[in-house]
Amino acid sequence: MDHLNVVLPKLLERRGLNSNETKSLNALIKTLVKKNDADLSAEEAYVMGYLNEQDQRYQKAVNYYDISISKNEKFEASYNNKGLCLLELNQPDDALACFDKALTIDESYTQAILGKAKVLRRLNDAKKAVKLLETLHVDESFEDEYYAELSAAYDHAGNAKKALESINKAIEAAPKDANFLAQRALIHLFDKSYELALKDFSESQKIAGVNYITQFNLGLCYAMIDGHDKDAHQQFHRSFNKYPGMLKDYYKTATKHEVERLNAHIESIVSKLDSTDASIQGKFYRDELSDLLKRKLEEVK
Repeated sequence: MDHLNVVLPKLLERRGLNSNETKSLNALIKTLVKKNDADLSAEEAYVMGYLNEQDQRYQKAVNYYDISISKNEKFEASYNNKGLCLLELNQPDDALACFDKALTIDESYTQAILGKAKVLRRLNDAKKAVKLLETLHVDESFEDEYYAELSAAYDHAGNAKKALESINKAIEAAPKDANFLAQRALIHLFDKSYELALKDFSESQKIAGVNYITQFNLGLCYAMIDGHDKDAHQQFHRSFNKYPGMLKDYYKTATKHEVERLNAHIESIVSKLDSTDASIQGKFYRDELSDLLKRKLEEVK
């Protein structure tokens, strides 16, 4: 069986594999790891790059995509995936060059257009990202990703209404996607619809499982809902206990827009905590949480 040709079409689309395709991928990996990197074909190097990318070994993935490109300079998927990895490595200008190169090979390459829009947001040019995406005639198989990215661009550009409309379309296409639910929750959160945000964050956590990000997000909601001081305290403490430097590391790669609005929200939480009447139940939790958030804000200055 030609395992490469079984799995490559799905990997090029960045889609999940079924059980038979997973078996073929495992068999293919056993063959590829025995080869010297220099002996890999463009397609084989792409597979190795993709696998390392999925494991968040982004620099190693970039190296494999470079091998793939050296074997086939017209392999647009390798340019695209290299761009995504460079974005994760906080090299947006280099990432943009990769997406532009992919689009010179295929100007209708949906994934590269979506990737370029991500970079434009990172470079604080959300309006340009919106314009790019609004002209895209997307294939049905990419509708969920398209509407999620369009939502992010609208959100960054300050159009919460259109951001919500777009993410709702993404969720309609992929109702069990935890990331899309969390994305909608953030729109609700910064629109001060805290109960709606809490509902979406909770549903996202059910799907994705408990981690420091979901706990932090739940804390952002609970802290703004009266009577949930203890819940907010627990979620934030659990989150920062698992990853003390989370906020500082997030700010390294977040856009200016994302940093400013999160800072403003945390400051609003602190103000609410500090101004609540001391006679109201939960003062201990409010004081502890206020001190924690003030320390975290000080760390990122």
